[in-house]
Amino acid sequence: MKKLILLLIILCWAGTQTIVAQDYGDDPPPLGYPPMTLHALFVEEHRNQAYDIAIVYGRWLIRNHPIEMEGLPSYRGHANIRRMIDIYNHFAEQSSDPSIREAYLDSSKILFNKVFEIYEGRDDFDEYRWLFNRGRFFQTYASSIRNGMQLAYDDYWAMFLLDPERTTTTANGYYIQITLPHMARRGQRDEALKMMEKAEPYANAQLLQLFEETRDSLFRDPQERMAWFEERLEADPGNLELKSELYDLYNTTGNSDKAIDMARRLYEADPSFENTVRMAEIAQSDARYAEANRFFTEAIGKTDNTVSKKEKHIQISRNHVAMRQFQEARTSARRALQLNSNFAPAFMQIADIYAETVRECAGREMSRQDKVVYWLVLDYLDRAQQADASTRNQVQRLYATYEAVTPTPEEKFYQGWETGRKIKVDGNLRSCYAWINEETTIR
Repeated sequence: MKKLILLLIILCWAGTQTIVAQDYGDDPPPLGYPPMTLHALFVEEHRNQAYDIAIVYGRWLIRNHPIEMEGLPSYRGHANIRRMIDIYNHFAEQSSDPSIREAYLDSSKILFNKVFEIYEGRDDFDEYRWLFNRGRFFQTYASSIRNGMQLAYDDYWAMFLLDPERTTTTANGYYIQITLPHMARRGQRDEALKMMEKAEPYANAQLLQLFEETRDSLFRDPQERMAWFEERLEADPGNLELKSELYDLYNTTGNSDKAIDMARRLYEADPSFENTVRMAEIAQSDARYAEANRFFTEAIGKTDNTVSKKEKHIQISRNHVAMRQFQEARTSARRALQLNSNFAPAFMQIADIYAETVRECAGREMSRQDKVVYWLVLDYLDRAQQADASTRNQVQRLYATYEAVTPTPEEKFYQGWETGRKIKVDGNLRSCYAWINEETTIR
């Protein structure tokens, strides 16, 4: 195949030598080859890495045909410029002389700039790709190019402005990861903030963490950061991420009224599990337990996460205890057990419910009948420890408290309560225990 190409070259050269000389004046093609033949040779020699030969052909082509070539519709001048950049970079890497290395790299830099000068606005010019290539060139050879890294950062920034999504998702956000901190270090706050704002919709978790850290470094004053977010929210009132950021800022700066208002706005705009739980926690912290339970119940219906469901049932139970609604509190704890029959926090919660019931029923005068309920409390503490050995220390502390107030041997004797026998905790002990209706063992 190569021999056939060479034969065609010779024939074309013999028939067109005079015409070539007339067309190009003082800059005729090397060896008098026709331009189309020269282009074919250049592509071939570049592909074969015969750079010593290719460089001669390529220099003439990019001087005389930087964009198009008559009679060859498929000709792409920028592709030849890219090949010449490859060749110059190759010779730069092969040179041990720093001055020669820099000269070759400078030739590549000139060609990169030439592309942007002559191709700007053309349909066949991929500006994004060329910005990427030039940025990579500056970064790769930064040690040999004056202000190389700054030039790379400038191209990555221009690349980002041209296509934020593509830049943010390319190489897992690598070009954002190196450009954004550079902007922050140089005090280019407006540019850095603009980059983060445009990149956030496409950013992965690692980038979002970087954005958070960068904002912290740009806004060391929380009030200044708050003002900036408020300004952005005013321009984009439907932005939930901005609302969430402001909620956190209001909380950390002690603006509780603003935090509560923002939580409400978040919930109204997006009543998600997270936003609903936030409303519940706000109500709970303000001792509005019934309202908190309504939100917690709503949140349970918005998640399939069993762990979250169990935790919220326990929260609801505790709020019922705070409202002295002991039977409802036990119902909520039992719902957690329905999700996991060995859920130790639920057993601990029921133990607490029964202990609080004794305090409510007995008041200041605790009878032998009231003390019976503490055996049931100990039963549930035992079940908690059996379900989860890590509760042992907590259970032991509670055991010491409640075991001390169970019926004494003398009290058991006068009541005829024999150790090991069953006894019912219900209305027979006292009417306020009727709802409990559980058996325990005399200890």
